Amino acid sequence: SVTAESGLLANLRQREAVDTAAHALLRARHTLEAGGSEELLAVDLVEAVSALGLLTGDDVREDVISEIFARFCVGK
Repeated sequence: SVTAESGLLANLRQREAVDTAAHALLRARHTLEAGGSEELLAVDLVEAVSALGLLTGDDVREDVISEIFARFCVGK
């Protein structure tokens, strides 16, 4: 797997993006396992997607965020 220490990432910005995504996904997993709210889960997932978008150069567009929230029925 690619981690910040694996040497497969070109620069500090990329390593930080991977670390941010990994931590956000870990928080999401803990939230899910603890039966936490869908809102908290969605916040962590959006953070992970945003961090990975920095790595790939893609922006997290509003439609992606809307899709995440729709799938988790946040706010309904």
